[in-house]
Amino acid sequence: MEDQSKGTVKLDQHLQELLRFIKETNAKKRIEGFNELAKLTIFPTLVPSIDYFIAEILVQVIQRSNDQYDSVRVACMNCLFTLIKQLGTKNFDSVLATVLPTLFNRIKSENCEEVLVAILNILVYFVDLTGVETVPSTWDEYARPTIIALATSCASNAPDVKLLSAQILETMCGKIARSMYREVYDLEAEDEAKQKINYSEALINALLKNIVHRNKDIRKQTLQALAKFYVITTSEYKFDSIATLLEQMIDDRILSVRLAVVDYVKTLLVQHDNRHMYYSQYLPILLTSIYSLVPVRKITEDEVVKQPEVTKQAYQAWKALDAIGKQHEVDKKDDYAQEKEYIGPTDFDEKRKICVGLRHILQDNYKQMMDHLIPKLIEWTEQIRVFGLRAVASLIQLTGQYSVKTVVDVMKTLGQSIKTIRGDQEFAMRVAAILASNVNEDDLIAPIVSNFTNEGPREIVLLLQVALVNAKFSDGGLASIIDGINNNRVFDALDCINNLAEAVLALIVHANENFRDVNSNIILITILRIGEKGDAMHYFENCFGRPLATVFSEQMQNLLRVTDKSSGYLSKLLLKVPPYAIQNNLRDVCQAICESIAQSEQEGTKELMDLITTLCYKGAITDITEQLFDLVINKMEWSIGKENVPPREAATLALAALLKSDAITQERCDESLDKILPAVLSALDDSWSDPVRVAAIALAREFIAKSNKLNTKFSEIYKAIRERMDDHVLSVRVNAVSLMADFLVKCSQTKDQIPAETPATTEEEKPKDGGENKDKKKEEIPVKYEDIPKKFEDLLVFIDDMVKEVREAMEIFCERVGSVEEWKEPLSTTLKSVIQNNNHDDATELANKALEKLGTK
Repeated sequence: MEDQSKGTVKLDQHLQELLRFIKETNAKKRIEGFNELAKLTIFPTLVPSIDYFIAEILVQVIQRSNDQYDSVRVACMNCLFTLIKQLGTKNFDSVLATVLPTLFNRIKSENCEEVLVAILNILVYFVDLTGVETVPSTWDEYARPTIIALATSCASNAPDVKLLSAQILETMCGKIARSMYREVYDLEAEDEAKQKINYSEALINALLKNIVHRNKDIRKQTLQALAKFYVITTSEYKFDSIATLLEQMIDDRILSVRLAVVDYVKTLLVQHDNRHMYYSQYLPILLTSIYSLVPVRKITEDEVVKQPEVTKQAYQAWKALDAIGKQHEVDKKDDYAQEKEYIGPTDFDEKRKICVGLRHILQDNYKQMMDHLIPKLIEWTEQIRVFGLRAVASLIQLTGQYSVKTVVDVMKTLGQSIKTIRGDQEFAMRVAAILASNVNEDDLIAPIVSNFTNEGPREIVLLLQVALVNAKFSDGGLASIIDGINNNRVFDALDCINNLAEAVLALIVHANENFRDVNSNIILITILRIGEKGDAMHYFENCFGRPLATVFSEQMQNLLRVTDKSSGYLSKLLLKVPPYAIQNNLRDVCQAICESIAQSEQEGTKELMDLITTLCYKGAITDITEQLFDLVINKMEWSIGKENVPPREAATLALAALLKSDAITQERCDESLDKILPAVLSALDDSWSDPVRVAAIALAREFIAKSNKLNTKFSEIYKAIRERMDDHVLSVRVNAVSLMADFLVKCSQTKDQIPAETPATTEEEKPKDGGENKDKKKEEIPVKYEDIPKKFEDLLVFIDDMVKEVREAMEIFCERVGSVEEWKEPLSTTLKSVIQNNNHDDATELANKALEKLGTK
């Protein structure tokens, strides 16, 4: 006992020495004293009396907490924390009463981050320790000074201080009574202005800044603390501002922060006394979070949709919504006699049920939420738009048919979004698809059809496409849509023609068979109207369960008798059907083409002439009415203006095709010689247009091959072809040489058609009255069939043409013309005479080859 007593005295003396050290004037010694003191196990080893420990040890340490040096204050607080932990829960109330006032005062005035962190660590310890095993068991006695102190520490610039302050607040809120701290004033403050500060609100202001701090842990911890602080104080201060902040934070880049936002809303709407007043403000935050749970809807008929991976955030948000709904059931259990007033789905998807309470909340607050969300759909800020689109989609999925109350506004705003914000087009269409799949289909007709114009507009067509893909309209509704498309000529909107095709395809596919049969004519007309404006016919290839060409063939007469038949309309129809369908309705086809030509400008006329050409080569046109025949001839007439050249060229080629295909037979050709020949000669003589002359060569070739009365107009035809042999266009010259051979050979085969009498040759007019007519040109001298040998010299000069292609064509000319027995000898004689004057070596070689083939070399 004596040794033990002596040992105790020695340790006691060491303790006293350390206590003197912490009062030294030298700062280093004070720090050393605090550090050494912290190493000792003072209670209960050195000081078994708690009261003595508090009064003599803790008090002396606390008294040094306002030391002028930061490092000393840090050492002091670290030492104090160590000593406090030695006591644990013993005499907890005395420890708090001794320590906390000093700590609270230090927090208000401390400017050293490290000291503040040390102080807050002590507070964390105290608040955590408070419980059923301590006296006091709650933090009510110290809640007000804690709130005042935290209002200061939360406003610190130090991240660690902010984080610890939020931790203290969150823990404290679980250990104080509700509704006692909406207003907290510092009545002990010396400054009267500070006495009037509501520190609960000051703390909220500081926390508002911290929930957007760059440090993710601070953001998360602050959200958790703020939610509980609102619940415990029942304060509603700056609820609106926080809701706006949370709408931004729900897209935080850190998942844990996003989950904290979800938990914040859940805590508030399940536990806050006035939660019912804030459903419309805070529920959209959860609605946007569950978007990945919403079933994806198609936006085109052939799209294969894939549900995105459900996020953890979506799961948590759904649980939060369910908890809020069930709490509402408890809150409003006496009101459920009105259940029949609430409509809407009971299933959110295949896995999730919508509880009654949630359905009531959403319907009671539907208008307020939509009024808040709809404007966001066209916000220029992407984050706000996306928030709105997700929330609206989720709300519609949750409320089902009830969302018809805002169908007009939602569709209108989605249309504006598609129009003005192209990057969100698909997103907006997805939302429209969800709406279309949740409301009565015919409720969608008015906001769509009433906005149809001949310009689409594109956004309305896209919404129509989505609606038809996802909704099942009544027959009357479908009829209204198809009539609206045609009456407003929506197909004139070229920038959305493919989308219109998608929409009409969906209409056909989803309509019942009876509707398709009854309305087949108007549907097919619509398809053709769409097809004439763009390359969209492929959308409809099998939409009737059989080839579209077959369906067109069955309705051929009705489709041809449409009043307003454009060139594109007829082209799409007649090029689609098989040739037999045209042959079976040939008179109607010719009449339709004539009517369309009468309504068309130059471009349309060209397209129709090209159509005639194509149909002839397909073997579809086997005959032609006199009216159409005359129209083709008339469109070949020369008229001034470059815009008239393409239709003139096309008409020339069309007449050539009619001759070649035998739609104009040899008999008819000869009977109509006075119609055809002037048109051929005019085209050959069209000096304004090279393309027309090129086409005229092709026409002349078919005309020569077809007619047996060429000799009756020998002179005109010969001169026209001869003139083209001097044409400046190489292809015309080369083909004119070949054409001349065709003409001469054909004339030799039909020389029995030569008239008995030919016009007499006129002499050159002699000048009279002193030569006043001497400048007049000679009259044209007709060329007769008998004059052909005399013309060989004029023709064979081209064998020495400067262009090789012409020279080679002349070799073939000689071979073909020389095949006529009566011309072989004169041709050979003339050929031998021109050889001597050739300037090109290969010309002589070609001439010799020709002579060799003629057998007269």
